[in-house]
Amino acid sequence: MSDTGGPLADFEQRVLRWIGDSAADSFERVLSDLHAFQFCHNAPYRAYCVSLGVGEHVVGWRDIPAVPQTAFKQTELRSFPAEEIVKVFHTSGTTGEGFGRHPFRTLKIYEAAVREGWKLAGLPAGPFLVLAPKAFAASSVLPPLSSA
Repeated sequence: MSDTGGPLADFEQRVLRWIGDSAADSFERVLSDLHAFQFCHNAPYRAYCVSLGVGEHVVGWRDIPAVPQTAFKQTELRSFPAEEIVKVFHTSGTTGEGFGRHPFRTLKIYEAAVREGWKLAGLPAGPFLVLAPKAFAASSVLPPLSSA
């Protein structure tokens, strides 16, 4: 994964700036531009939008369709090449419909959003003790995503 250059890296930096300072850009513009980027670079997402009659450009963020959780079980939703995946989050599979997967190119935006959200909610800074299985232990129960 390369964090330098290219439209995705530029967009990631823009989102990080917005997370740190929401006055840096408008929520409406960031989300509309993100939708347009994903529409152009994520074929399954584009097909889903087109099936709902939503194009590349939207008037506002409320015009962006929510992606159903089942989509993460049926296809790999990402706007970057597979070789740039650094981490994959898996759903618990508690619905009995299989496991969903959410691949990440970087965790910077995820981590920044969690930290800012935590701060905005007025929650204490920690430290915290988290008990969880190691990734390899959890991954042993997760089947690979089928290529349907």
